[in-house]
Amino acid sequence: MFPRKTKMLEFGDKKIEVHDLTVAEVEEILELLEKQNQENINKDGVAFLFKVVDKKILKTATNLTDEDIKQMPEHVAAKVKDAIKELNPFFSRAIEELVETAKAMQKKMLQTD
Repeated sequence: MFPRKTKMLEFGDKKIEVHDLTVAEVEEILELLEKQNQENINKDGVAFLFKVVDKKILKTATNLTDEDIKQMPEHVAAKVKDAIKELNPFFSRAIEELVETAKAMQKKMLQTD
């Protein structure tokens, strides 16, 4: 097994370990994105699509549970997401590009309706 890059974040007594993603984890996230895209195109828009994927990324790249994510304040979520971006720069850039593309496509669809 290959060693993973990790970063430990501490918020009071809560410790969050953030790590880099494996190829298999990236593929799983992209498959979820494709599934969500197929199920929700034109229905809920870009925000819903990436909300589901965002939660999956948080769970996959950390030791957080669903309940931890629900209870996490915004300032903590922002720091965790920054650490994920730092440890997964290529993946993060790809997701940002997908978000921008999806927003542009949604805007274009709204203009033609």
